[in-house]
Amino acid sequence: MNNVYAGWKRFFAFVIDSLILMLLGYLLSKTLYNQLLLMGYWTILLGFVIFVLYYGLQISVLCKGQTIGSRIFKIKIISESGQYLTIGQAILRSILLTPILVFNNVVLPIGYASTIQTMVVICLVLIQVVLFFVNKPSRQLLHDLIIKSVCVNKKDEVQSVDKSKTKLILAIVIPIVLCLAAFKPMCNLQTKMFFGMSMQEMGILCKAVKQNTDAKLIGINVKYNKNLDTNKTTSTLIYVVDIPELDVKDTETSHNSMTKIVSVLLKNNEKIKEADFIGVSILKNINLGFYKYYYSYLRIGSLQDWSGDIEKNNPE
Repeated sequence: MNNVYAGWKRFFAFVIDSLILMLLGYLLSKTLYNQLLLMGYWTILLGFVIFVLYYGLQISVLCKGQTIGSRIFKIKIISESGQYLTIGQAILRSILLTPILVFNNVVLPIGYASTIQTMVVICLVLIQVVLFFVNKPSRQLLHDLIIKSVCVNKKDEVQSVDKSKTKLILAIVIPIVLCLAAFKPMCNLQTKMFFGMSMQEMGILCKAVKQNTDAKLIGINVKYNKNLDTNKTTSTLIYVVDIPELDVKDTETSHNSMTKIVSVLLKNNEKIKEADFIGVSILKNINLGFYKYYYSYLRIGSLQDWSGDIEKNNPE
């Protein structure tokens, strides 16, 4: 009996659907830029709704289990019993995909929260990949197993598939164990990447910046440049922040905000003084989860430059 279950075709169909969603995100960002920018972090919720409706409605009985990508590759989503999914089942199946494709792009302050988010997404991706290769012939992924759905060729019906519970449990448990084991090394790696700050120090720093400037510290980049003539290496420490209410085109307000942020950083992190140059990058973005439209405004100066600006802003 020939295998009726879709393998790589469902992957390529997913790529097509993702490109369509990205195009939709691009058009929304261009046409509704000001409105979406004012929504701030709520755009991720809008993206969640769009994503769930796009997949949920199309893979339901309304569209006979086919998204646009599925139609191109002639495959469909149906239940294990051979019926089309109800709208409720299809919506729930789509929601189960959002941790990877939507909430993966939620911007969290650096520290334990963002690290846990990264590890959860990596774990979910690993589970899906392992299931794709191990769970044959049906190739049911995690959301399929929960909803009891399958992806088959358009003209075929469901075949009886024996599920090895041991194989499925191992396919899910092993990625979880690996990610749990990798959590501490990941934290240590971030400590090295973030100019030697521990996770606790990063958490304190994020809290201090948020309380005093209304900015969310979402990243730290360390760059080293070597002068070939003098053989001297200089370090540049760039703090990436998100300030939802700030219009970066207003350079004066942006500069004042940057100066205030550096002032808070200097008071709460002595390691910043070890860098030759300090930079602040204000990131503005429209984040729909499946699509991001963003730009940044960067300012770099020496400790002396920033100290002078801080003194001007606080002459007392």
